[in-house]
Amino acid sequence: MRDTTIREAKSSLTSLIHAAEKGDPVRLTRHGKPVAVILSNRQFQELTARRQRKDPWEFLKRWRAQLPRNFAGISNEEADSWRDRSSTGGRTFSWGK
Repeated sequence: MRDTTIREAKSSLTSLIHAAEKGDPVRLTRHGKPVAVILSNRQFQELTARRQRKDPWEFLKRWRAQLPRNFAGISNEEADSWRDRSSTGGRTFSWGK
């Protein structure tokens, strides 16, 4: 990815768009700080599609729609059985330093 200032981008927008279309995103900066990115529509679609797949509420709605009508739910015992009770399961944590 190459960087260019907004001022430079104003005079060379067409070439920057062509670069983005070829798969080379362009980061726009103002006073040396990144403020925006020009990228191809394909790359944009891939990024937004990934974000949509990670939406837990959408996933839950799709999952519920696939369940049989007579699905009674998941019992507390069944959900509890999914916990990792091994000595290596989970992560270690300490409030101290």
